Amino acid sequence: TEGTFSYYVIETAPDGCEGTSAAITIELLPCEVDLAVTKDVDESVVGVGDDVTWTVTVTNNGPGNATGVEVDDQLPAGLTLVDFDASQGTVNGSTWVVGNLAAGMSAVLELTTTVTVSEEVTNVVVVTGNEPDPNPDNDEDEEPVEGELIDLELTKTADQTSVNVGDNFTYTLTLTNDGPSDATGVDVFDQLPGQVSFVNAVPSQGGYAAATGIWSVGDLAVG
Repeated sequence: TEGTFSYYVIETAPDGCEGTSAAITIELLPCEVDLAVTKDVDESVVGVGDDVTWTVTVTNNGPGNATGVEVDDQLPAGLTLVDFDASQGTVNGSTWVVGNLAAGMSAVLELTTTVTVSEEVTNVVVVTGNEPDPNPDNDEDEEPVEGELIDLELTKTADQTSVNVGDNFTYTLTLTNDGPSDATGVDVFDQLPGQVSFVNAVPSQGGYAAATGIWSVGDLAVG
């Protein structure tokens, strides 16, 4: 613990002599604590509107136990918070209130955000605590993520415009990525109307599920 304490030393003397005493004051200073914080993102380049997950890790490198640990994570413009999950403590706005953290222990916060701009944005985190920190260089970390735009173009044609009841005909769906960025996780919804019955599908990539009407294209490069 910390604080100021006093005690007395009394020196005894032989009979007939006067003894002496002295007051000694000892001040106990708080133990130093080296807090370190890191921040990582699961994807560095995503499409605008996609979600990314950030992992914030705060570690107490000791030698003392840390109290009042807080991590400030002010999301920049271009990132919208979706969800979070902390291994300990609470999240109050942009502040993760970690609390106490013993020497050698770590705590983890995961943040899910949506990227809303087509540019690079940098997310910065800073850790603080009650005790003196001899190594401030690792009290801050940052990680960038870049949002990219895509222009997806979809056309649908039929090989016949008039058929007899019971005849087969073919729809052709063509999906093109006009860029400027590569597209990821692309799905096309094509729910057939009740007047036609599904026979089969032949996708050039991915797969079509007739039950849901979803053509799971996957990734599609520019052009």
